[in-house]
Amino acid sequence: MPAPSSASRILIVTQDFPPVTGGIQSFIFELAAHFHKRGHTVRVLCPGAPGTPSPLPPEVEVTRVNIHSSWLFLPLLFKLPGLLRRGGYDVVLFAQWQSSLPQLLVPRAARRYLSLCPAYGRELLTSVLIPFHGLLCRAAFRNVDVAVPISTPVEAMLRRIGRPRGRVALIHPGVDPMRFRPGSSGGLRDRYGVGGAPLILAISRLVRRKGHDLLIRALSRVLESLPDARLLLGGRGPEEQALRALALELGVERAVIFAGRIADDEMVEHYRMADLFALPSRQGPRDVEGFGIVCLEAGGCEVPSVATNTGGIADAVVDGETGLLVPQEDVPALADALLRLLRNPEEAKAMGRRARARILEGLTWEATGDKYLALMNARNAA
Repeated sequence: MPAPSSASRILIVTQDFPPVTGGIQSFIFELAAHFHKRGHTVRVLCPGAPGTPSPLPPEVEVTRVNIHSSWLFLPLLFKLPGLLRRGGYDVVLFAQWQSSLPQLLVPRAARRYLSLCPAYGRELLTSVLIPFHGLLCRAAFRNVDVAVPISTPVEAMLRRIGRPRGRVALIHPGVDPMRFRPGSSGGLRDRYGVGGAPLILAISRLVRRKGHDLLIRALSRVLESLPDARLLLGGRGPEEQALRALALELGVERAVIFAGRIADDEMVEHYRMADLFALPSRQGPRDVEGFGIVCLEAGGCEVPSVATNTGGIADAVVDGETGLLVPQEDVPALADALLRLLRNPEEAKAMGRRARARILEGLTWEATGDKYLALMNARNAA
């Protein structure tokens, strides 16, 4: 997309921002960086201690409010209306519906800006605002000009739960294909002692939603046919001890590697050393996998994914093309999918190549950022 004829003033209000790590943090960082790259004036308002270093260029003003992320909206109830008047913003991107609550105090007639709010999935189901969650979630989404779900299932959830009054525009997250690309794994296989063994990789917080227990149970079946196969779990979380106990109970503890938190500068090499990536997430009444961006990161490195067909994962993984999807909680199906790709490396490599090609066709951060800017430009041209 060419640079706009006139630069916009964009305010991003977000509960989640680096140096805290996470999917939404990365998502908002990438959008802010892209808007700045395209020549717009960007300001970020987020929680944190004043003076915390910013990962963005110095031209991007980052204002931090010293409060817990979940409660950012409270001080903004008093500060945001005045900030909006003084800032002369053309666009306000509320990164979560909770952060948009102060906008309820700004009369529509007084607004001179376009408001946008992404929807990721889990925050539609639960928040710290229980028992007022449903009421406030609907009020927030009905009050923004454009709601932006990250996947097709999240869009359906948004329409059912948030009941937006304005426009709904589906825009997928992206990935940096120059960072996540095929290449050397930097000797990681030797470090972990797996040599040339078939290797399954899973990177995420060790929480129940991610289904690591299902993966360990499936591994016990995989080992019956491929006794040298290995599973590497990257990340930490409250389920770690239970997962270690499960591996011991099933007698597969020597085949499961708990790598702990993986440093950001080694993330790409971990994807590159894997034969396939696994994301056997489960959906519950208060939790959902909104998209599965880790599958895109793996795909950028030409590594196919085996994942459950829950939440928005089907938007990230094309079944039979860039990976394989299996039903939730179905351990035999999960084991069969893992075995299929481990036994057929040429098929797995072909899926990996298609996964990267799909990313290059429109699932990059640049494409995502330009789609957001198109929403803004359409309003400015109206």
